[in-house]
Amino acid sequence: MDLTTYYNLQRYLDNKTYPVGSTLEEQRKIHNQAKHFLQIDGILYKINRRKEPTTPLRVIKENEMEAILINLHSSSLSGHFGYEGTYQ
Repeated sequence: MDLTTYYNLQRYLDNKTYPVGSTLEEQRKIHNQAKHFLQIDGILYKINRRKEPTTPLRVIKENEMEAILINLHSSSLSGHFGYEGTYQ
């Protein structure tokens, strides 16, 4: 997720405020998106409506994605996770 959206959703979930200078349309979009997310200990999670509703999915920021992919492909331990473990 791009950083602007990530932090806008965090701010809204934390104290129900919108970015300064945002339009009504942008505020409505943030409000509607926030219905699908929750924040736990300062980390943004997407509500998991598919497999396990009690297990939220952590939202990955754009700047974290490359490090995660490198670790999944280059780490000597990554092969031991299996398909499902690596995907999760």
